[in-house]
Amino acid sequence: MLTQSERAQIFAMRLAQALDDAELTVFDISISPMYLKGETLPPLDEIIKIAKN
Repeated sequence: MLTQSERAQIFAMRLAQALDDAELTVFDISISPMYLKGETLPPLDEIIKIAKN
């Protein structure tokens, strides 16, 4: 089972790749850069907001 820190790192990598593929930055979709650093996972409402962009 993955730790919270490992899940945050995986989320950060996947988010970075998705943003890169879409040619966007975290500022284009108004989310915290700390998610790209893998410092923490966003709450569910933030994940939904990210997914809608």
